[in-house]
Amino acid sequence: MSFVIQRASGRGLALTQVRGKLLRIGRGTNAELRSENPAVALEHAVIEGDATGFTITDKGSITGTYVNRRPVETARLSRSDVIEIGDLRIEVQVLEPGKPLFLRISSTAAAAGAAFDEEESVATPGAGSARGGVLKAPKVDYVDAFRLKRAWLTKRSLVAILLIIAFLVVAEVTKPEKQTAFMPGGVSSAHARAKDASGEPIAKNCRACHDPWRGVSDASCTECHGKLPHAEQQTGVPACADCHSEHRDVAKLAASADATCSTCHRNLLAHVKDPALFATRPKDLLEITSFGGQHPDFSPRSDPDTLRFNHALHLKAGGIFNGEGRREELQCVQCHKLVETKGKADPVALKFRDACQRCHKLTFDPRFPDVEVPHGGDPGLVYGFVLATYAGNRDIVGKSPDEIRRILTSRPPVAPDERAVLNAEQVIKTKCSKCHVIERAGTRIAAKPPEIPARWLLHAKFSHTEHRNLACESCHEKARQSTKTADVLMPSRKDCTGCHGGPSAKSSSSCATCHEYHERSRLLLTKMAPAFKQRALRVNVLGGGAGMLNTVLLWAIVLLLLVVLVPAGLALVQRIRAGELDRAAGVRGAAPREGPSAKIPPLQPAEAAAAPAPPAPAPKPDNDATSMAPRPTQQAEGGATVMVQWYGLIQCTSGVLEGQRFIIEESGLYIGRDPALSQVAIPDKRISKRHIRIIPRDGKVMAIDQNSTNGTFLGKAGGERITEHQLKRGDILVLADNAATFVYQI
Repeated sequence: MSFVIQRASGRGLALTQVRGKLLRIGRGTNAELRSENPAVALEHAVIEGDATGFTITDKGSITGTYVNRRPVETARLSRSDVIEIGDLRIEVQVLEPGKPLFLRISSTAAAAGAAFDEEESVATPGAGSARGGVLKAPKVDYVDAFRLKRAWLTKRSLVAILLIIAFLVVAEVTKPEKQTAFMPGGVSSAHARAKDASGEPIAKNCRACHDPWRGVSDASCTECHGKLPHAEQQTGVPACADCHSEHRDVAKLAASADATCSTCHRNLLAHVKDPALFATRPKDLLEITSFGGQHPDFSPRSDPDTLRFNHALHLKAGGIFNGEGRREELQCVQCHKLVETKGKADPVALKFRDACQRCHKLTFDPRFPDVEVPHGGDPGLVYGFVLATYAGNRDIVGKSPDEIRRILTSRPPVAPDERAVLNAEQVIKTKCSKCHVIERAGTRIAAKPPEIPARWLLHAKFSHTEHRNLACESCHEKARQSTKTADVLMPSRKDCTGCHGGPSAKSSSSCATCHEYHERSRLLLTKMAPAFKQRALRVNVLGGGAGMLNTVLLWAIVLLLLVVLVPAGLALVQRIRAGELDRAAGVRGAAPREGPSAKIPPLQPAEAAAAPAPPAPAPKPDNDATSMAPRPTQQAEGGATVMVQWYGLIQCTSGVLEGQRFIIEESGLYIGRDPALSQVAIPDKRISKRHIRIIPRDGKVMAIDQNSTNGTFLGKAGGERITEHQLKRGDILVLADNAATFVYQI
């Protein structure tokens, strides 16, 4: 699918063919049909073809697109439609689905320009005047003296050469061993130690953190470190680089100053999504400056445990009776033992058998002085054990809870009598209720399991590691007065400011001492490690930090070399071909043409009958192939010799143009039915609109069929059908079924 565009200019008609399904109309350089008129937009309209026809679409222009004097946005085109765009007037001459769309272009600017051709400097005689005429001023090119004359040495090629030199300099400066000159400072110790998949430190791999043309993004950080939101009500999450600035010779990149935190927390209402939710909060929570300055007191969680425990009783000065019947004065560390785990020391979780069972025996009946209830597990286990004991099953005594559970579930149940059931419930109500809350679950009663929190300050981190040498009661001073489990024995802020954050602080403490912006875990970092390795591997494949710019520079240099070498190569080929033609012309000689012109204009059908026959050519064999036959030279006015090239002519021997001759010029000619598409028009329906083309090529004259419907034959109708044939003197071309016959003459 293509478009054939016919333009009218001061020198005649010019045909242009545009291949493709789209014809762009506008003032921009990418338009196939251009106009410099300001009323035409850069991208004004497009004509698009499909299997059924052609459609014109306006591209949102200001002046609009008109079809048959009506403004349109999209319209199907028909034959004889007139399209008006700015100063362009486009006539649809031929429109057939599946064939090229023929458009005739005319404009007011072209009409005005036709009356005054700046490139012509000859005088045109006026009508009815024997002397004088209209004198046209010659066109003077004042920039010609400054124009680059060589075909390959242009402004574009000079710019390309300078850019290649600049890119080579940049590539040399950005080599890995020279990139440190661009670093504002050293990287943190963690980044200096970390290595990518190839074993190289990521400190030397810029692409590990920096994306070309975009810098450091949060995605580059989260691929290795992971990141969770700081608060759900936070209006905007800051970028990683806002708090953690690399290349600042900082050993620990995670450390951040208190000023970074107080930027938001000094005026918290200005940094939350819904300030109304925080309007009732205390002022010290909304305006935090520092731990030693304005800071809210600790707000530990409430104790959810239902276990009945009395600290004051266990820490009584006189002591309490232990399991052996002796008085023993207890200390906090006897139950709350510090255990070091992963470099941090914190109290171990309390268990009955470790902290309580040595004093509290779980006997439940004087008749069974050595039988103790198994502690822990589901409440049904305790109920089943007591019930089985009263029912006479003594095999479970002394067994572990898991073994007791296996025995009770694997053996057939023993049917207890009513007294055994009453005794079991009585034991649970009287014995277990001393420490546990008893509640009924279906037909049974059981003790509610304890719930001992391990973390009391939900918004802060704390470790006993640095406090292991302090007495417990120096921070938990209310423990000896506590009689209820619900008493939260956590220290207050004033217990900490003596050492942390106050004017006489013994150790430096920042916001990060107790709080952290991101939730960290080794498990999260472990999961992110494969992603980091995968990213590092991808970076190495692309060239790593050393090749971050080299790849881009290499492709840029290759493209610029093409800009320089392609024109130079084309110029070289043209010079070689020009030299060959000159040598061939020197061997064959040259022939003059009548008049001062170097070309013979084609004879039009109306003029061909009255035109004189060309000079008789020199005799040649009938089977000799065509070539550029020389004609005798003729002395032109002023003594100069005019050299022309002769390609012969064709004479119509049958049809409506019988007897007419048509000279073959260097540009060739078309024979067909449509006078808008062919120089030789034959009004016969058997002939296609553009049937055959006669054109010189490399010194030979070729006859090329233009995919005609009824074909072109050599010698006679129905003879050899040709698609492309080199003409020899005397060859006869038959169009269709004897619609017209032409004989080639030299």
